[in-house]
Amino acid sequence: MTRRSRAREVAFQVLYQDDLNPRNNPADGDQLIQRRLRADDLVAFARGLVAGVRQNREEVDALLEQTAANWSLKRMAATDRNVLRLGRTNFFTAIRLAAWPSTRPWNWPSGSVPPNRRSSSMESSIK
Repeated sequence: MTRRSRAREVAFQVLYQDDLNPRNNPADGDQLIQRRLRADDLVAFARGLVAGVRQNREEVDALLEQTAANWSLKRMAATDRNVLRLGRTNFFTAIRLAAWPSTRPWNWPSGSVPPNRRSSSMESSIK
């Protein structure tokens, strides 16, 4: 497993805990990230993913409700919900960072971020 895949896995575990225990203290998730990922760049990457999902959860959940035909969000398995939330956040974070590389919150190796070749229709959807 690659290092960033491991960071995504740990971020998923934190989000899964958040989903099953909504009153869970967010600091517990941060401690889990620090214990499981010792490298500073991976800790920052996982924290960024978790923060992105937490900040945009209502918006992402509404999008999932609209998109999932004949499935309500409550009917989805917790793992499915959180994989979709995490994937959406990871994808749009990568697009934003490719567009504005100077605003990267962590140091990604060169070549790991998609090239800055967005269409104009894509620009309006990520704002």
